[in-house]
Amino acid sequence: MASFSGASTPASNQFTINFQDCINQLITLRDSDLLPVRDSEVSAICLFLQEVVAIIYRFQAHSQTHPQIPATISIYPNEISYVSAADANRQLTLTHERQSAAGVVQESPEELKSHIRDAGKLNIACSHFYKAKAINLFLFRASPPLNFMAAKRDGWFDGLQGSDAEWEVLYHNRTVPYRSLAVKITEHVMWIYDPAYDPKGPPVFDASDPSRPKRLGIISGWAMPRALLTLIKNKGCAKVKTVMVGGGNNPDGEGRRMSCQWVINEVMKIMNPDAPELKEIVAEHAWHEVPR
Repeated sequence: MASFSGASTPASNQFTINFQDCINQLITLRDSDLLPVRDSEVSAICLFLQEVVAIIYRFQAHSQTHPQIPATISIYPNEISYVSAADANRQLTLTHERQSAAGVVQESPEELKSHIRDAGKLNIACSHFYKAKAINLFLFRASPPLNFMAAKRDGWFDGLQGSDAEWEVLYHNRTVPYRSLAVKITEHVMWIYDPAYDPKGPPVFDASDPSRPKRLGIISGWAMPRALLTLIKNKGCAKVKTVMVGGGNNPDGEGRRMSCQWVINEVMKIMNPDAPELKEIVAEHAWHEVPR
């Protein structure tokens, strides 16, 4: 750490230096090759989130003697794709059956087992990482419905070139472009950052009536955040009373990267909402309440 004329750095200055070091590390991570993109493997997503967690640990270690710093920040270091291993097995078995019926490429049993093992599970995230008095951050994989026509209706193929037959092959091969949702829960509020959010259309608003958002239970791709609310309630924690949505402006294939950047930006805002670096990299999004 910096010192001048051989003098030791005062404790308050030492904290400032360590604090700024954490901010700088987040900025570097945000602009590095570790930031997951559309086709990143699960291992790459885990590595990215583990790096974020490591920086948070260093920050909280430095801030223990500074009561003005917010409470614990908790992050589950994986992208959540299924409620549990049993849920993953059911969904993948159904997908395998539909692939067989459609005559498209199928994964081997070994590949399916590997996918189930490595995928993020909501029950683990809630039981081991959700903390009632912490600021909780999660990354969810927003997958299309288990029905091709429903996926088409809900806009999962919007912007893609091709015919219905070509899209259906993508669907059955589980290569439909999907997005990652980033979720923050604090003070009885769930904030859902959805890179596909459009204040005038799907997935949150009906294109025929953009004046009124859909209810939480019918928004396409939001099954995992809905299930998280149920698990939090069953865990006996304080009820989440309000759900807010923001985000959007998602260029093709950028949804996962955008959500990961949002996670980093939120961690930086928690560490220091007045950090000058935030003025350049954090774009405020219009947030709307979603009816329960």
